[in-house]
Amino acid sequence: MKLLIRILFVLALPLSVATHVSASSLQGKVVEVLDGERLTVMSVNQPLKVKLIAVAAPASKQPYADVARQHLNELVAGKYVTVHFTSLNHENFVVGRVLAKDMDVGEQMIRDGVAWYDKSEASNLTDVEKQEYLGSEQAAKSEARGLWTDPNPVAPWDFRWQEAANNNLFSKPQTLVVKSGGRANRKPLSNEELFHSITSMTGFNESDSGWKVMTPSPGKFSIYMPGNSQEFGAIIPTATGQTAELNYSVGRRGRRFYLLIWAKGPNMGMTDDQVADEAANGLGFGLQRGANLSANGTGGDVRRQRSVRLGSYTGWQYSMSGLGTSGTVRVFSKRIGQSREIYLMASVNATEDDPQVKEFLGSFTINKF
Repeated sequence: MKLLIRILFVLALPLSVATHVSASSLQGKVVEVLDGERLTVMSVNQPLKVKLIAVAAPASKQPYADVARQHLNELVAGKYVTVHFTSLNHENFVVGRVLAKDMDVGEQMIRDGVAWYDKSEASNLTDVEKQEYLGSEQAAKSEARGLWTDPNPVAPWDFRWQEAANNNLFSKPQTLVVKSGGRANRKPLSNEELFHSITSMTGFNESDSGWKVMTPSPGKFSIYMPGNSQEFGAIIPTATGQTAELNYSVGRRGRRFYLLIWAKGPNMGMTDDQVADEAANGLGFGLQRGANLSANGTGGDVRRQRSVRLGSYTGWQYSMSGLGTSGTVRVFSKRIGQSREIYLMASVNATEDDPQVKEFLGSFTINKF
């Protein structure tokens, strides 16, 4: 209710004409600086959370995060500012330019080398403002100011992505033990290397050897996999201090890659939907990490399409797209006591409409629901 009141308050504010037509304005006093890009403004006796538009300060665990917060505090704490806002973000922060007298606070943060210019948030800036923000970043970089003392600092969006990938059960770094297939007598490889072989289309026999019926012991499920499929396994720690067992089967038919992952581990208090999203997003993270080892830059953006069910196992189907790739992902999951079973199957470089993909997805059965 408080959040709704604040949103309605913003929409109902007397609006003045700002520097660009799509923006509206409010004035107030800065009463709190939350980090290097967010602050609280008291306006008409209402506290409003404000996000500096197109400004990305270091994430909380990154170098210069505290420096960025302190610098923003020095620029605006206790001062009266004007906020030219254009939207509310997913965290319900008012997003806009913050002016302290004649100073554009966001531009100053970028110019002083304590924040990045985030082009993904710049659509509501004018062309002139975009050039000013970009020029400020280039100047800070050329002068090696602040975070630019490091010639290759990690941008906060990349840092958050890496953290998410490292915490995801399916994409976190793993050492895979070869179980069967062409690599049976070779050294273990990482899951990153396995995903790299998919995105770079290497390491598998290119000839189409048809399907083989895969029924791992004790035969709880079966599925068609390419005849050249290889199997790998890993035991990895979870956030609860327990372990999870992950198994992979990967094969290729022409340009199409087929991947099966089956896993068992602690439930960790997650719902069926959360587990499905975690698995599908983990595949996307993994393919992107594999692509980072390639020159082609192929990655995986995974989006939920529709629900699927197989007996008592529930799940979702996802579409996958990226730079140069497409695919379909299905995830089935079921909680059994305090444990959980997960089955993920994916086709890469082919869509759901492909007859071969339909055959692959339709072949999956679970013998004991």
